[in-house]
Amino acid sequence: MSTALSEIDIPAVATTLLEWIGHALVFGTLVAGLTWLLIRPLRGRVSAGLQMALWSIVLVKFLVPAGPGWSFSLGSTYERLSARITGPGTVGPELEIGFRSQAATSVGERTPSGATVSAWPWSWQIVVAAGYLLVVLALGVTRIQSYRAFRARCLALPEADEATRRLVRDVCRRLRVVPMPLVRISDESRAPFVMGIVRPLLVLSRRQFVRPDELETVVVHEITHLRRGDMLVRCLQCLAGTVLFFWPVVAWVNRRIDRVREHACDERALRYGKLTASGYARCLLSAVQPPPAHRLTYQPACMAGSPSTIERRIDVILTFPNRSRRRPVWGLLAVAILVAWGGFTLTGVAEDSKTQYANTEEDMRLHAQAVYDQVNEYAAGDLDGSGEVTKDECWAFVAAVALQQPQTLLADYPQADQNQDGKLGVVEAYQFVRGDLDLTKLHKEYELAVKQTKKSGDKQQAKELKAEMFAAEMAAYHVILDRRAQFVAEMNGEPTRDEVKAIAEKVAQFEAKKKVKKGSLDETLAKIAGLEKKAAGMRDKAAQLDGDKAAKYEAKAQQLEQEAADMTAKLIQGLTGKIAKLEAAGQQEKADELKAILAELEAD
Repeated sequence: MSTALSEIDIPAVATTLLEWIGHALVFGTLVAGLTWLLIRPLRGRVSAGLQMALWSIVLVKFLVPAGPGWSFSLGSTYERLSARITGPGTVGPELEIGFRSQAATSVGERTPSGATVSAWPWSWQIVVAAGYLLVVLALGVTRIQSYRAFRARCLALPEADEATRRLVRDVCRRLRVVPMPLVRISDESRAPFVMGIVRPLLVLSRRQFVRPDELETVVVHEITHLRRGDMLVRCLQCLAGTVLFFWPVVAWVNRRIDRVREHACDERALRYGKLTASGYARCLLSAVQPPPAHRLTYQPACMAGSPSTIERRIDVILTFPNRSRRRPVWGLLAVAILVAWGGFTLTGVAEDSKTQYANTEEDMRLHAQAVYDQVNEYAAGDLDGSGEVTKDECWAFVAAVALQQPQTLLADYPQADQNQDGKLGVVEAYQFVRGDLDLTKLHKEYELAVKQTKKSGDKQQAKELKAEMFAAEMAAYHVILDRRAQFVAEMNGEPTRDEVKAIAEKVAQFEAKKKVKKGSLDETLAKIAGLEKKAAGMRDKAAQLDGDKAAKYEAKAQQLEQEAADMTAKLIQGLTGKIAKLEAAGQQEKADELKAILAELEAD
């Protein structure tokens, strides 16, 4: 047990809990405000059932602030608006920044200065999260015990007689409610109420038995709660009120749900009961329940349990005879509104809206600077002591971090092992951190397509491919930068200055040798590219002229192309022999580099 507990990342759990609370408060309150703005102008036109469903969606948002991604969700809209307001490179206020920055310095980690952070029990996030959980647990246990005790008292009440049970059974049949609830009679309660989901219990007041028409109308009202699934909504209300007990907006939403729930049942009671509107209003007044003595005591949803809403309910009831029954088309419209509103509010941020930086050069630069600043917090990041981390220093530092657990990195990114020897070399780690593999693969894919499109003469498609390649390149840079930031955030101890410096020196030596060896090859490739460029220029001029001048330029272009082809053929022959020698000598890494160049030449 203690071993399992020690393996749990307590600071991460506390941070996640506080992030959830923050998101729940922000987005739940936002949806509550939007729902109020949606309903208020349509007061009197929106049915009580639709209003209750809309407010129930608000409670769900409080409990589940994040959902499956959708481009047209509230979260995606919020991200886009925030990005426009705050400018490029940001997506508005990040709720988790304050928590993440401190949660990162937990047990076993070091600060940039190398000092060890105190043990996790002293983290303020853990103290706050633990205190919150204790209060919620105590409140939840108290409410559950209060509910069970109240239900036990209700079950101990006298059972209803056969005639009353027959009446309840008939109402359940008419309203298509299954199963029929247990029926008890109370001498103390002034208002009837229903409770329970699996085994519902209906408690009637003795005073309703004086008039049979009043009794039937009251039963219709209470059975309507079961037909509408109001008990499930009551559980949702209780859960939200317990989990977010400190937030007044949740209590405000619960009061609105209580009010519209009773309005909906009042309408059905008047439609299917035997009382007139005035008679039903008098029944409500006589059944008003006094408020509970203690706010933690379980209080069922009595028919007239909220004195503060009685006046408003009576006003609605007295105008009920003037209302016409809604057509079926209004029911379909209500369902459509619920589906649309639920999809908009309950879904989360789409993947394409979560990107913190856009695919532009400026955003790429800002993203890179954020990673440089992250590395600059550590003493070993700034090798030359200039006060600012350079690209080479950043790559060397992150490569040192990657080499702390090479097998873990290879398990996640097997492509980093370029020579396939099962080990992660210094140069391999450096090139992987720098993103050479990602960018080389991307450039090969697009450059080949651009060349083929140019040869076909479709300049517009070639232009579109270049623009597409630029966007893909920017996206690849962001992936590489995020990967570096993740390595640094999850590193197992800060690498020393000597470790980072050794990597930088070794890579510098490798790059110098590689440059000397590739000098003649690069020069030949440059000559071939120059000849091809001149030939293309000659053909463009020939296309603008006629007659002998055009033929002269065309002939010159063919001559240049032939020279380029001859040089390419000679270079291919030389590379083929060089690759064979390298493979025979076991120098597969160098052979693979030449093979990549050979593949490009042969593709051309």
